Amino acid sequence: MLIEKGKEEGIKESIFRSKVDAVFKMIKKRFGKVPKGLDDKIKSADMDTLDRVIDGIMDGKTLEEIEAVLK
Repeated sequence: MLIEKGKEEGIKESIFRSKVDAVFKMIKKRFGKVPKGLDDKIKSADMDTLDRVIDGIMDGKTLEEIEAVLK
């Protein structure tokens, strides 16, 4: 059971890191760079928030609207 829980946590961490990486890549591609201070907000966001950020970028939201999701 302990090994399975460790595997599950490892998978969740991997998915989280992938989402963080995707958000950084999408913001850089769309806006040119990740504004100072926004990187920490992205790294400390939860999975649901990262999903909303990704949706916002894909829906054409402004950088200010995306930042508001991270507050």
